[in-house]
Amino acid sequence: MPNKCFVPGCRTGYASKKNETEKIKLISLFKPPEELIEVWNRKMPRADRYLTSKDRVCELHFLADCITKEKVLKGPNGKDIQYKLCKPTLVAGAVPTIFPNLPEYLSDKTMKRKPPKLRIASTKKT
Repeated sequence: MPNKCFVPGCRTGYASKKNETEKIKLISLFKPPEELIEVWNRKMPRADRYLTSKDRVCELHFLADCITKEKVLKGPNGKDIQYKLCKPTLVAGAVPTIFPNLPEYLSDKTMKRKPPKLRIASTKKT
């Protein structure tokens, strides 16, 4: 099962007629870190079985800032050199939170909060 996404309702890794006729966008699959398997299991909306180290979760279920696709290194003359990674990697502590094929209440909504000074200022005006 390592070539299929563990999340229910996700079709990444499955062969279908639609995938055969259209050009397939390569979607990366990530192995859960050993120390976070318990956390990932609590976040996954799946009751029939538990996530193991043999399972994979595709990049569609992670926020964009949880996935690293580029790396920056210092060059010989002190300038930064940026290059794309062949295989994207997860940021330490990343947890899947997006489940598009399931009811909305199962996905975490990430809202950008205002800085504390702006929040206090907006409450004083009203």
